[in-house]
Amino acid sequence: MSPTDLSPLQRPSGAFAMLAVDQREAMRNMFAEHTDQPVTDQDLQDFKLQAAKILTPYASGVLIDRQFALDQAIADNVVDPNCGLIASADHFESAHGELVGEVTIDRLVDPHKYKALGVKALKLLVLYRPDEPAEGRVAMVREFVESCRSAGLISIIEPVSRKPLAGGDFDWNAGILAAARELGSLGADLYKAEVPFHGQASEAEVRAACAELTNAIDGPWVVLSSGVPEDVFPDAVRWACLEGASGFLSGRAVWASCIGAPDVVESLSTDAVRRLQRLCAVVDDGTEQGAGSCKFKGGIVRPASRVPPLPLEWIPPPCLPRFPRRHLPVFRTPRWWSWPPSPSPPSPPSSSRPGSCRRSAPAWTCPSRWPATWLPPMPRSLWSRWCRRPGCWGRFRGTRCWWGWS
Repeated sequence: MSPTDLSPLQRPSGAFAMLAVDQREAMRNMFAEHTDQPVTDQDLQDFKLQAAKILTPYASGVLIDRQFALDQAIADNVVDPNCGLIASADHFESAHGELVGEVTIDRLVDPHKYKALGVKALKLLVLYRPDEPAEGRVAMVREFVESCRSAGLISIIEPVSRKPLAGGDFDWNAGILAAARELGSLGADLYKAEVPFHGQASEAEVRAACAELTNAIDGPWVVLSSGVPEDVFPDAVRWACLEGASGFLSGRAVWASCIGAPDVVESLSTDAVRRLQRLCAVVDDGTEQGAGSCKFKGGIVRPASRVPPLPLEWIPPPCLPRFPRRHLPVFRTPRWWSWPPSPSPPSPPSSSRPGSCRRSAPAWTCPSRWPATWLPPMPRSLWSRWCRRPGCWGRFRGTRCWWGWS
């Protein structure tokens, strides 16, 4: 597993809940289904920027392509400060009757330049065809990983299973696993995988395939939503996380239904936000439940810079008081060496009675007469343990309570 710090792309739970708006001609085709007018590059850019501005406050990362929106998103500062920016570093070419038939590294994406502009990671799409030699894919991934490492960026690879160019029988699910075995141990910091069976098989079948992916990939991995129905994707994410996945990096399952809506901004602000929030809850819950079923703790890589919250069953150590907090005086401004106090509290009675000091002493030694804005001049380091005498809230110093009880 790579030692790279992944916390810029993680939620506080350690899970990944990342949004993708890097689709190019595929997004143009989605728009074309809802209009008779030509879909311009400006239409795509406007939608990508709107989606990034509205949805990144709820995502741990966002993936944007250089061709349409990356530079403008950086210039307009549309990405939320708590959301890590990921740049697509792949160049698509249509071939073999496919919109994305060939993929190469985009040489216009300079890792050092975009690192200086605030980008946290780069992503590379890799086409896996069983009848193509593996050397080309492996060499491209190694070059990409090394360029990211030299610039101090997180490297994300996205192998996708494609039919062989020669035709014939094709097992799409077998291609997903074969790609993971071939490319999952080449040093990429994060692996983005397709959901086996597009999430439409039984839970047992999907989880078994995801468990195989966990065993094949040497590092954390997330799922994408391409090909998975919108209503099925939350369950598919949960099953994957239970078997070792660390979250998702998806777009269509979040915003696809907003394309063609009468009010795109309103649809993104309501429907898309609701779907993204649901997916965030799924990965937070699923990665924790999967703690015993994967080779990474909880299916996640916990951020080193964030301290996880205390569990509900946490028990305070012996050095802390165990009785309810309401039994203690409340102080607004603890000032240990503010002596004499101002204003001076009234003197305590000299008589001995339960709950009061047994000896005549300065007023500050009686807790029942403390003002709410100051504390006695006794450093906390001199306290040893709480006095158990009824009515006394003091600490023992040695064998004597410093309120007067012995």
